[in-house]
Amino acid sequence: MERKVWRKPEGVVQQFAANEYVAACWKINCNVPTGYGFIDNNGNDQYDRGDTKLTNDGVYGCGVWHTGVEGVPGDGPKANAMWQPQKWTFFGGYENDGPAYDVYYWSDGYGQTHRHFSKVSDAEWETNPNAS
Repeated sequence: MERKVWRKPEGVVQQFAANEYVAACWKINCNVPTGYGFIDNNGNDQYDRGDTKLTNDGVYGCGVWHTGVEGVPGDGPKANAMWQPQKWTFFGGYENDGPAYDVYYWSDGYGQTHRHFSKVSDAEWETNPNAS
């Protein structure tokens, strides 16, 4: 018969330390009026040749607060696109309605029809500390 040796029980404590791989969870409101979104590739604050159009004319924000938006930097959303407001004309088309402005743009993963935009000037986003 083999004798068992008694050993003092030992516990191992692991401490959580946040690092650059832990991202904050952000809630962002899709809050743009009727218009279209674009990437201003030449930096002149207007849509023209060489820019990347992200939506069709005459779309608008869904007005929904989106939780857990992926790709947001740890210090929060930053302007990564522009929004050109538009209005419907008497002749049955859209025309620009004021200057384009900076927005934070993201996609929810369901393709081109699920693109969202939030005004940077009226920043409607917040961290969601209770999310995991």
